[in-house]
Amino acid sequence: IGARELEGCFDHLEQTWGTGLDHFSTTASARDLIASVELFREPGVPVMVYGSSYGTYVIQRALAIDSGAFDGAVLSGIVPIDSTVVRAEEDANDVARMLFDRCEADANCSRRLGERPWWQLAETMRHLERGHCPELRLPAHTLRLLLYFMRNQRETASAIPAFVSRINRCHPEDVSAVRRIRARFFGRSGALASWDHRMLLQNHVMFSEMWASHDFATGHLAEYFAAVEADSLVGQGQGRFW
Repeated sequence: IGARELEGCFDHLEQTWGTGLDHFSTTASARDLIASVELFREPGVPVMVYGSSYGTYVIQRALAIDSGAFDGAVLSGIVPIDSTVVRAEEDANDVARMLFDRCEADANCSRRLGERPWWQLAETMRHLERGHCPELRLPAHTLRLLLYFMRNQRETASAIPAFVSRINRCHPEDVSAVRRIRARFFGRSGALASWDHRMLLQNHVMFSEMWASHDFATGHLAEYFAAVEADSLVGQGQGRFW
């Protein structure tokens, strides 16, 4: 959905939940986890919890609320308790830029994308906005978001240069390959499919307590995000919503 439609989603959530949105948070999730453990705990049976990525953040918050809530905890892919998402957009673009710099240093990769692969990505997005390869139905802002999520997984991150090359070439087999990657993330059964859960509420819960940053006063975030988006080729476009 586009930014204008998303604003309507925000309005709907506020009208539906009002101040109840304050209870969709990491702290609320941590309290739910503690309550669930207490509800199902059996006498004499140790309770171990396992968390990965954001799950480690929830477990740490639960232990901060009640250090004796579990008998043990296993954390994998730790998100520090003082994490902030403020710089996530800038960091994501920097990581993608490093990947394209490696492509530039690789003879085979640069032969396919040109001597300046990062510049070529910018050109690809401009061409898409002008109607390049209409069979893809892939606007530049969707490509920007798709690359953001491809970057998060090893098997798809390494394929990003080839993915961009296929978009540029736009042969029938290229169109099929690009569509398969897009469906992997955004299709009905894809990793980011939203038909079976509420993405906005999910993000509200996950990130509601990650906006603190020593580097920014809240009033300066809009300007910062706008500047980052103007200079980025890969990202979620946070600047549009501030």
